[in-house]
Amino acid sequence: MEERGVVATRDLSAGEVLMDLPLTVCMAAASGSEDILGPAAAALDSAGIEPVDAALTVAFAQETALREASPWWPYLSLVGEARRGFPCFFAQEELAALQSPPLVELLESIVPAFEAVATIWGLERDDLLAAWELVHSRRFGCKDGRFMLPVGDLMNHSFEPSCAWEEPTADRASWRLVSLRQLAAGDPLTFCYCKDPNHLLLLNSGFIVPGNPNNRVMIRPADLRRCMSAAASSPCPEDFASWRAQQFEEQLPDPGGEGPGMSMFLVGRVPSGGIQWNPLWLDLCGMATSSGGARPHWSKLPGGTEQFCATLEKATWALFPTSLEADLSEIASANKQPGAMSANSALALEFRIEQKQLLADALGSLRQKLLSQK
Repeated sequence: MEERGVVATRDLSAGEVLMDLPLTVCMAAASGSEDILGPAAAALDSAGIEPVDAALTVAFAQETALREASPWWPYLSLVGEARRGFPCFFAQEELAALQSPPLVELLESIVPAFEAVATIWGLERDDLLAAWELVHSRRFGCKDGRFMLPVGDLMNHSFEPSCAWEEPTADRASWRLVSLRQLAAGDPLTFCYCKDPNHLLLLNSGFIVPGNPNNRVMIRPADLRRCMSAAASSPCPEDFASWRAQQFEEQLPDPGGEGPGMSMFLVGRVPSGGIQWNPLWLDLCGMATSSGGARPHWSKLPGGTEQFCATLEKATWALFPTSLEADLSEIASANKQPGAMSANSALALEFRIEQKQLLADALGSLRQKLLSQK
């Protein structure tokens, strides 16, 4: 797909106002349209979709259906059509390729939510999903509502942006784009969409960022319990094994409440450049390493650190059906045969490689830290 973006046409100074878009030229849902979505409220809530976003999606779909008859057509034609590559269009095998059950649950909840919305408005579900792909990855939000900003929403994302959008204020009913540093003609104008990890970027915007400094891995508690139990040392006294299994159940409970995508933080990158583990996972790994009795802590035993690291690696990698090495081999093969893999499958593969690379970095750095302390 052809890359999109906005570039400077002349040299710019820091703090320069580059664009000032009045709210009157920004697409928004009609007043009161959210109230009409009442019958779909439960489905939208389950999918984590706010009514204000659903209402804007409906407005976008309705205007798109009018084509040249819509006053928004010059803008809509510039945006173009949805590429149907957003995760809500993924086939079952493409969803499975993500190897992230919590994310898959969230993605699968989007379709029935828009089926409910489509019924209310008399629209086609797939037309709404196509509008959702374009709206959800581009819309801007503030206290005044949700908006589509002509030209502004064609700008690309960067965690080191060259520009920033200023929200409307009580004295200024417009979105204002300001340069953050000196820029030369031809430099890309970018802004930071958000500081989300890759699973939320994929869910909300349909892309991931390689080496995302905000990335983290989220896992269902049931999967954490299963993998930690499988990695636990054996043999050990029956009473200790029973107590340990109970601890795994109590310390890794299923989250309260209902809805898809319930998960726990496992590991993530931090702004300082380091990596943070969920300390509970490490504590339980220490418990899994122990064989019970009155033996000293694993860190005091000969070879204890190696055993702890081996247990941690076994429990962590068991969370995924394929290894990082196998995934890297698969993407290398796909790169040698253009077209052999669908764009959606490639995106799913890239996503899980990023997740596993984070885990590999985390496991490696922790092992190095522990061994250096011996």
